[in-house]
Amino acid sequence: MQKKKTIGLVVAQPPIYTETFLMSKIQNLIDDGYEVIIFSNLKRENNTKAPLYSSYTELSLLQLVCNIPYIFFKIIQNYRTLLLYKKLINSEYSSTTLKFKNIYSNLHILFHPVSHLHFEFSVLALGKEHVAKSVGAKMTVSFRGYDVSISILKNKNSFTQIWNNIEGVHTISNDLVKRALKHGLNANTPITKIEPAIDLLNFKPANIQWGGQLQITTTGRVSWKKGYQYVFAALALLKKQNIDFKYHIIGGFEEPEREEFIFLVSNYKLQNDIIFHDKMSREKVNAILDNTHIYIQYSVQEGFCNAAIEAQAKGLLTIVSDAGGLPENVIHDITGWVVPKRNPSLLANKIIEIYKLPEEKRIEFSNNAMKHASQNFDIKKQQDLFRNFFNLAS
Repeated sequence: MQKKKTIGLVVAQPPIYTETFLMSKIQNLIDDGYEVIIFSNLKRENNTKAPLYSSYTELSLLQLVCNIPYIFFKIIQNYRTLLLYKKLINSEYSSTTLKFKNIYSNLHILFHPVSHLHFEFSVLALGKEHVAKSVGAKMTVSFRGYDVSISILKNKNSFTQIWNNIEGVHTISNDLVKRALKHGLNANTPITKIEPAIDLLNFKPANIQWGGQLQITTTGRVSWKKGYQYVFAALALLKKQNIDFKYHIIGGFEEPEREEFIFLVSNYKLQNDIIFHDKMSREKVNAILDNTHIYIQYSVQEGFCNAAIEAQAKGLLTIVSDAGGLPENVIHDITGWVVPKRNPSLLANKIIEIYKLPEEKRIEFSNNAMKHASQNFDIKKQQDLFRNFFNLAS
């Protein structure tokens, strides 16, 4: 009997039930006959059917003492793997202490060899660049917005070893590939584009009634990268034209920026026009979207954005910026509108233009958006693409 291919997925923490993308991906690989192992930096309840191994750095002193016999046994069992790994990282650490800290932090992977090691975020491969080679596995990574747009700027040249060791890349947008190439990715590296997707069954068409107060919504944590400061400025321009609106922001604050956004709202005199919603269930999000006239994703940096897909799936009139992969998400003037980022006046003009659209044009855009989402961003289609990705890369 042919041995199952074993795929190791490296994640920051095990997925929870609301993270349907990764949960579905893992289950789909298992259903296809792969043996899947999850390697996590952090320890959290495992909600998948795949075995989970967390970093030993998460152990308390008491837990470590209790696990010493097991760790000692696994070291003997994987002695050759550990020797090879030590040899591969020798030149990268001037300090013996740092070298052994690195080995210890990666024991949970080195103890459980796989045939394919995939990092769900490329930044997770930092400090693990030689693990795959040590266990005889192929190494691939996924590009996300934070990875190649922000993290790589904070860790200059640190991605070089990742680029030198990967045998394939999954990207969610062409924009991220262009950024990675600028930062040293080998142009010959095999790249597979698989865009984010949603379970269309969870997003029924909204039945929007126009007239009365204009309802505008954005889903996404309150962070600088989401471009809220420019949306506020645009809304202030709408207010000057006596347009009655309510702006809903769903996602909760990133604490360091709470004061800034509260100040901005006050500065633009929008205290009675903006509602900050904390993180909420899918049902509650859908309830707000069902009463939304215009959905806005005016980010200054964005890998692709599932929320914009969800808005289109519900037939919402959707405005996005031209940041990152957003122009690959929304087709300008067909399924929605792409407005140059950091330009409140252009954004305000586009909102007013949509507000004044005749009913038949609103219906046309709404239908185009739903068709676009169903044809291109169905999670079942994505699962098929991932199946091909792991088959080709295995």
